[in-house]
Amino acid sequence: MPSWWIGLIFPVAIPDFRVWQGTHFKSSNDLKIHYFRQTRWNGHQYPGMVMDQRYMAEFEREPGVDYSENPGPRPLIVFRHKVYEPSSTEIVEHRMQVYQLSNYRRNLPPNFETFPVLSVTTPAPSTVSTTAPRTAGPNAGIFWW
Repeated sequence: MPSWWIGLIFPVAIPDFRVWQGTHFKSSNDLKIHYFRQTRWNGHQYPGMVMDQRYMAEFEREPGVDYSENPGPRPLIVFRHKVYEPSSTEIVEHRMQVYQLSNYRRNLPPNFETFPVLSVTTPAPSTVSTTAPRTAGPNAGIFWW
């Protein structure tokens, strides 16, 4: 079970999809949906952390479109319980509409899958102790380890 996964839903087929800081693990049959998950070194993410993900997506170019002035196909981004929708006209990375997945689900393609995820944070350690606190000696005090 992954610690995190991201689903990208493109408006066109993406026959070649590569991600640098994740593991691409599944594509839809029509190649419009691509899923990737953590690698072994970035699986644990705390709430509020910024996770910058870069990818390369090959798509069929439309004749007469200058892609230096017009963005290529921008995907919907599904991450945990939210859907992020980038601007289709502006070449800006961080200006997105954000929706709750539960409210947006009916707008997603019927073949979009959600996968189970582990808890986003590390469980707190048990604080139950069977030994009495030490009040004297070399390991005495509140801050010994």
